[in-house]
Amino acid sequence: MFTVIAELSAALAAIKEATGLAKTIREAKTESEILAATSDLNMKLLSLQNDCFMLGDMVRLREESIMELKEKISHIEDFKRQTDGYKFEQLESGAFVYARKQVMNDTETTVYLCTKCFSRHVVSILQPTGKYSYDDNSGIRYVQSQCLHCSATYMMNKSPYKPDSGVYVL
Repeated sequence: MFTVIAELSAALAAIKEATGLAKTIREAKTESEILAATSDLNMKLLSLQNDCFMLGDMVRLREESIMELKEKISHIEDFKRQTDGYKFEQLESGAFVYARKQVMNDTETTVYLCTKCFSRHVVSILQPTGKYSYDDNSGIRYVQSQCLHCSATYMMNKSPYKPDSGVYVL
């Protein structure tokens, strides 16, 4: 910001000097005075032109920065709209996800988002893989879900499958 003000001040000073030189040319009595004043005026005008180009470049760079910032703000606001109502929760397996209850076709269901993608402002719904993960420590099988964006896998909730009997317990 200070650079723009300094350049603008320099341009205004050059305009004032050019105006003074134009007055000197008009009041000059000899041809040598006119040539000297004209030469000074041309130098000041070139300096002014250079200052104007520099100011134009600075304005263009500022406009680009403003557009980039507006785009980032828009992305953040869009992410906030899409993730409104999601809460950080811990699943039965101990894994953490962002979850929100939603009603679909008159049935309430919970939608889970990938925490890795969420931290990068990407909304990615976890999808069931149809596979199960076995936790050696607890001896429990968990339903497995995967993020289709980053490929992270999550052990979700306990599986109703009992390997001893080969049947599902509902």
